[in-house]
Amino acid sequence: MLSILKWVRERKRKPTQLDRIERQNEYIIMKLSELAAALAAIEAKLDEAGTEIVDLIKKLQDQLGDVDIPEAASATLAALLAKGTALADIVPNA
Repeated sequence: MLSILKWVRERKRKPTQLDRIERQNEYIIMKLSELAAALAAIEAKLDEAGTEIVDLIKKLQDQLGDVDIPEAASATLAALLAKGTALADIVPNA
């Protein structure tokens, strides 16, 4: 019974600066946990995108095989592969 009276007294008092700070802290912690989940989702999408891009470029190179393509096209293909690999390397494989 004493704990109920204490609870009622605490609810009737005016919020203090400490109460406000504690509420803000809880809000910030909640937002940080949401941020962590959002960053994990972005990381997964980047990893998937990087892998898919590199795989598609390599598949294109394999399909071209020994076909003579213009030097500019070959350079562009190599640049795309380098960019795709850089994207895939942003998120290290576990």
